[in-house]
Amino acid sequence: MGERPIPSRLVFIWFGSRLPVTARVAVRSAMSVCRPDETLIVHQGLESGQVKDLVEAGARLVPAGREWFEGLPEGGDTAMRLYDDLASPASRANLLRLAVLWRKGGVYMDTDTITLRDLDDLRRFDGFCGLEPVALPGDLFGSPNPARWLAAGVRLAVREGCVRLGSGVDVFRRLERYYASAVNNAVLGSRPGNPIIARAFAEIGRMASSMRGRRYRLGTHLLQRLTLNRSGPDMRVLPSAYFYPLGPEISAHWFREGSASRLDAFLRPETRVVHWYSSVEERVGLRWIDEDYIRTHAGRTAFARLASAHLE
Repeated sequence: MGERPIPSRLVFIWFGSRLPVTARVAVRSAMSVCRPDETLIVHQGLESGQVKDLVEAGARLVPAGREWFEGLPEGGDTAMRLYDDLASPASRANLLRLAVLWRKGGVYMDTDTITLRDLDDLRRFDGFCGLEPVALPGDLFGSPNPARWLAAGVRLAVREGCVRLGSGVDVFRRLERYYASAVNNAVLGSRPGNPIIARAFAEIGRMASSMRGRRYRLGTHLLQRLTLNRSGPDMRVLPSAYFYPLGPEISAHWFREGSASRLDAFLRPETRVVHWYSSVEERVGLRWIDEDYIRTHAGRTAFARLASAHLE
């Protein structure tokens, strides 16, 4: 197979001294399915002995230091200062993934993902990401139009009903066309030096300081502004089925009792990765998913059925 713009490299980021089983499942599933040339866990706080199983499988621990931001294009110095100053791990991870992909290239994945199919064919693009159906797209927050906000409120209410309804996935899929399709950065592929990432750093440099610490501004909202939620020469934008077969909040159905038998209905033929949104853990009564939950629920919930194949 010839050279591809995106290197055969997986990138994960973790801040903290303990890597939970869900993150281990994310790394193991991606490594076993994609068989990359290299897997990087860019971290702050982990010890190699704590992740011995992943290291033995071929993953490499790399410190999440500010040196990743050295020599970046315009706006890189601002990103470095933000990385030092911001307290939110999510905001710091948004900056760090851009720096790692600019310098090294590869496929970044959040640790609340489970990989089902190889991504090798997607490496032919200079970059790729995926859409998700959202009630509150990034451009809504700057809109003074009350009708748009009213419509967003209706979408939120309808989605909430679909979360609570047993057949909510089927209902939501019939209504999904009424929701905005916006890119998410939970799965993000890029060649080294991708111009769209250079534009991201330039945008960060120009961003008002009051906006930089706001939720999503350095992540999904930034990528939405850069791509306008459609494919361009530097970034292929893929349908939601690829990485987000169940979108935000609807993803609670991965954990619904009896959902294991509906797994095939939840997935789409194009699905490569399941981003299950760790934000739903508390919503479904799980403050921290552990190995015991996955084993005991493997025949009961769709999430545990997927994750159980990748336990140590």
